[in-house]
Amino acid sequence: MRIFNDSLSRKITDTETSPKEGQTLWDFLGTEEGEAIAKYIADYIESIPYDIEIYIPLPEIPKLSSAEIKLADGISLVNSAGDPKLEPLARQTPSSELGIGVTNEVSNRVFLKQRMAGFLTTNPDAIHARLAVSNLKTMIHYGTMLGDFKRKFKSFREIASRVYSAEKLSATCFDAISFGSSTQGVHYPLAYQLCRTLPTVSMQAPFHCDELKNIALLISSNSKDLDAARIKSAIKWDFDSSLDELENPALSLLQICIGLEALLGDLGSQEGVTRTLSDRYAYLLGQNTEERNDIKNNFKELYETRSNIVHGKYVELNDDAKQLLHWGRQLLGRAILKEFDAWLLDKSN
Repeated sequence: MRIFNDSLSRKITDTETSPKEGQTLWDFLGTEEGEAIAKYIADYIESIPYDIEIYIPLPEIPKLSSAEIKLADGISLVNSAGDPKLEPLARQTPSSELGIGVTNEVSNRVFLKQRMAGFLTTNPDAIHARLAVSNLKTMIHYGTMLGDFKRKFKSFREIASRVYSAEKLSATCFDAISFGSSTQGVHYPLAYQLCRTLPTVSMQAPFHCDELKNIALLISSNSKDLDAARIKSAIKWDFDSSLDELENPALSLLQICIGLEALLGDLGSQEGVTRTLSDRYAYLLGQNTEERNDIKNNFKELYETRSNIVHGKYVELNDDAKQLLHWGRQLLGRAILKEFDAWLLDKSN
């Protein structure tokens, strides 16, 4: 309200008359200045983030044993059945990936629910929308690594005939205080590669979700927790790399290298990055001198391949380079698990 106080103080100082008894503030300030202040106050109120809820569908997860499974503060898995604002989302029946109309009706759909500060904007690049998708990637990838999620890779026939088209999946954002079937949400279409992945993610009852609760704890950690930030970043890059591996293995390799740097690299430092990182991963994961030397040598080859891609020498990966990609993914996955365990241990102390 600083502009309001400044305007009122300036008006009193500049005028020779004082406000009259019974005179409204609007009459004293004048229409032009009063409207300017009113607009400022309205814009200021609209700029304040408020609580919103973002729901992202997980098409292949069966109905949960309870309406909601809380994973961490602001993060949970929920059934659409019985929720007036989610039931319409579960009843949608878009066309398949081949453009074939599908008429099956789904009575329940499981969603990942995230509550955070943001706005009901239609911009899919809004901070809260990108954060929700990033959190989803972290949840799926780490949950798969530890077994809470199962990945079911479908045949072409299964994909073509499934009820929900990958192209139609979207995140839906609601005002957190809204309720009822008439509630209007904002939809954010999900990237095609992510849509192709979500129908391969499943869970089996009973839904203990122990590992998901740990990863939700990581996702909801304080933004100032640098260790959590680097682990989340590494998981995200590993997930994105896995999406691109078949269609663009060169890009996939670059993403693995970014993930390796995100996890154990130094901010802003590029000098001797290969040697520094190879030493850190070797001593983190190598059980003896021979294993540490193998990690260092393979790491050097991986980063030589990375350099060749960046400088345009490689467009496609040969078989040896693809083997390095697989090795780098395994190395990053092992390191993520180890660093995450250390983070959890530190949090429990």
